Amino acid sequence: MNSATLAILPSSVLETLSEKGHPDGSFLKLLHPRTRLPCLFLVWSEPNTGTAEGATSRTKFAEVQAVSPAQGRSWFMDEEVVEDGRLLVISPMDPAFLLLPILLLVSPKDGSLGNFRPADQLFDAAILQLEKENQDEEDVDMQSVLKDTRTFCDLECSQSALSALCDRKDITEDIVVYRFSEAKTTDYMKQKVSRLAAHSVLDDSKTITRSFAREGLTDDGKEDILKIARLDAACNLIGQYLPTSQRHLLRASFNFTALDTHRAELEKVEAARTAAAEATLPQKNSKGSAKVDSTLKKRKSSSSQGVEKLKKVNVNGMSKLDSFFKPKA
Repeated sequence: MNSATLAILPSSVLETLSEKGHPDGSFLKLLHPRTRLPCLFLVWSEPNTGTAEGATSRTKFAEVQAVSPAQGRSWFMDEEVVEDGRLLVISPMDPAFLLLPILLLVSPKDGSLGNFRPADQLFDAAILQLEKENQDEEDVDMQSVLKDTRTFCDLECSQSALSALCDRKDITEDIVVYRFSEAKTTDYMKQKVSRLAAHSVLDDSKTITRSFAREGLTDDGKEDILKIARLDAACNLIGQYLPTSQRHLLRASFNFTALDTHRAELEKVEAARTAAAEATLPQKNSKGSAKVDSTLKKRKSSSSQGVEKLKKVNVNGMSKLDSFFKPKA
């Protein structure tokens, strides 16, 4: 038996493997931005293709998901058996999704804008708040999360993501301060939704394309509503990686009125069709019910009479049933 685990890796990780012989990265256990459950993520470095001076590499981030069969299974590889039948799917991910709930830990709850702070002070305050919320937690996973969250905040990709979610001020050439911006975060996520809605990846999902067809959105004349439906589907997918409050803000930033109206009309048509189908079914009446009850009573009575007759049979002199199964003398 082989203890290896099969995985589907991003092409950039495969390139790193082929060039260096091993991935230049590590796994981090962090809280999922929506479920707040500990999950595994991969961080690795790859050569920088940009023009920034002094930058020789950049960090990349990916989510690790395990696809586990319902029953225990194994993989066959060449002449060996891989005991672990799971398949790890490693998908590139924007670290801004994981940075968002960290920033929310220290954003004002009264709706005010808050103060500008350097990145290190912002992260220190967030980690301190996370530790305070889990100070009574003795779970090993949570201890790993606390340690890895600090590592995550120190990554170059996390520092870069600050500008996407925060207002920024350059005090001096070396001092930059940030303040979480709800409006900027929503705009950033809206851009992601728009790009995903226009991408062919939605057409590759049978679940999504079948739902469009089922709702009649692929019919002629429904092109405008189909565009809105694609935005709705993309919004739901992006929302799977957002805290509840931010997910609601993202959806509220789009106008889904036309789609909601179309779906409401479909529900009315379906309700009318169901009512018409029920109206054509044969109706039960009291006479029919009485006949059924009478038939059941007769069958029960007939069965009872047969049992009573068997009780009156004279069994004297008859051999018992178990005598036929005794060994011969």
